[in-house]
Amino acid sequence: HAPLLICAKTLSGTVLFVNRRFELLDPQAPATWVGKRVFELFPPDAAVAMANQDQEVARTGTPQHNELQLKHIDGTWHTYQKVKFPLVNEDGHAFGVASIALDITERLDADKQRRDLQEKMTETQRLESLGVLAGGIAHDLNNLLVPVLNNSYLLRTSAWDAESVSDLAEQIETGA
Repeated sequence: HAPLLICAKTLSGTVLFVNRRFELLDPQAPATWVGKRVFELFPPDAAVAMANQDQEVARTGTPQHNELQLKHIDGTWHTYQKVKFPLVNEDGHAFGVASIALDITERLDADKQRRDLQEKMTETQRLESLGVLAGGIAHDLNNLLVPVLNNSYLLRTSAWDAESVSDLAEQIETGA
């Protein structure tokens, strides 16, 4: 009843044990899997890769960790974190391999959602900063344009002597 995929095989690839969790992959498991070879249960390329990995684990005695994608009977794909390790007899010789796999799909989805949210927050902060900067620039420009507009209005609407016109024109040039 463990929420893990648990499997044990001989070095020749004959399945010794699979737990009930394998029903997610095949409704006939575990009853029809025990006693069968991996070449009868999986496509040839997957079975060869599995057999090679099993031999490597048995030869080195070193557990191997990897992620794999498995399709459940409901058609959904799930990501599993798997560890494969040797099964040894009392003499210390490997007679098979076992693997335990944990479904990490929900965790990966949550991590992706968290990264997406962080990216959106970063983008929002960036746009907010740009808005503040644009507002500051607009305020500075407005401060420069007000005297230009006022002086040009005064120049247009009033009768001035040449010196006053010259002063207003100079203020307009300075503002511009």
